[in-house]
Amino acid sequence: MSKFIPFILVITVLTWLLAGCGGGDDRIEVGLDEEFSLAIGQRAAVTGEDLEIEFLRITEDSRCPGDATCIWEGRACCLVELAVGATSEQKELKVPGLTDEFSFETYGDYQIAFGLEPYPEVDWPISEDEYRLILVISK
Repeated sequence: MSKFIPFILVITVLTWLLAGCGGGDDRIEVGLDEEFSLAIGQRAAVTGEDLEIEFLRITEDSRCPGDATCIWEGRACCLVELAVGATSEQKELKVPGLTDEFSFETYGDYQIAFGLEPYPEVDWPISEDEYRLILVISK
């Protein structure tokens, strides 16, 4: 029996490690009228509401860099998934360039104010893991 104890310990430790590595829930809890940010792939649930939002990906970022002169301000488009209960819908949130003001969109009874960080610079490419969708959800 004593020769099986190391084997049992190894199996137990591996089980704990594998359980801890399983697709972790990257969801945060936020309140109405509270500013928060989401990284790509992150989801937020609104406390006391049956609403969740997930930042899926950037579909476009043509914003005029802050240190450049452009003939068009450009824009960034963020694909999100909004879910109320069992109903979900993908929506593209469009952020104009050359402004730090929030843009607005509605979804059902909710108003969504949003912006995107960081702002592009000419010699500074933005990697996907740097993007943050800044949001405020109101009713």
